[in-house]
Amino acid sequence: MSDPLLGPALTAEVKAVLLNGDRIRSYKSRRTSVDILKKLQSPAAYGALRDAKTALVASRPTTPPDEVLDLDDLIARIDRAITPYYD
Repeated sequence: MSDPLLGPALTAEVKAVLLNGDRIRSYKSRRTSVDILKKLQSPAAYGALRDAKTALVASRPTTPPDEVLDLDDLIARIDRAITPYYD
């Protein structure tokens, strides 16, 4: 996104959904966030995906057992989105 005001705000909001810091986001919303950040094709969105992957990997040891499979899927989805990132 080339809009200098909207682009960073959108990227930050989508990253927040992906990281689920407020603990109210559905797994489906978080998966969709990965897709949105991939489609943005911007350095900021790429950085958001990389940062999110690092945070998600770090959170794995404290993730409740019933959420681990979803977390692993998100991490794998990010890997696919960033390898390669730019189409």
